[in-house]
Amino acid sequence: MIHFYIGRISVKIHYSFLLLVSLFLLVEQEKTGVLFFSAVLLHEAGHLLAMRVCDVPIRSITLTAFGVAIERSERAVALLGEAFIYLMGPLINGISFLFLLPWGRILWCRWAASFHLILALVNLLPIPPLDGGNLLSLFLCDLSCQKGDRWMHRIVAAAIFLLFLCGIWVWNTQNSPAVLLFAVLLLFQHPQK
Repeated sequence: MIHFYIGRISVKIHYSFLLLVSLFLLVEQEKTGVLFFSAVLLHEAGHLLAMRVCDVPIRSITLTAFGVAIERSERAVALLGEAFIYLMGPLINGISFLFLLPWGRILWCRWAASFHLILALVNLLPIPPLDGGNLLSLFLCDLSCQKGDRWMHRIVAAAIFLLFLCGIWVWNTQNSPAVLLFAVLLLFQHPQK
């Protein structure tokens, strides 16, 4: 892991992120990597902006193959503030998609719009460590932690199973294992109980 500081904020770059970037640059045919990573950057900037609005200090930022993990101070944030922080990443991607959509005749705008839409939708899946999974956990634990935990595992298992089936279908119809690999990675990311 590469580690350095920007001011008082610790920045870590995990080797999985470097591997993902390397593979992406080696495999991609259209040279759209800059558009994809700018969509990811705007997504994470949405979370950082929401933290700033909610006055949440940031301790560290870690780049991994699954995105950016932002470690915050232990300062308590209200339930709606937490939801706002989780939703701002996908919301920024959704707004970017809507902004780029009218420019769809331009190839790079069409690619960028697609990346923003995909990033928003994938991050809203109810699977941790994605934003949708964190939101689901936030609201289910607010109801009752023990009952919420059981429901969380059921919903996550169902979502990963559906994503797995979708991955098999995409592989069979489009000859692309990307969705299936993503489902497998999420399966290993999700703690089993």
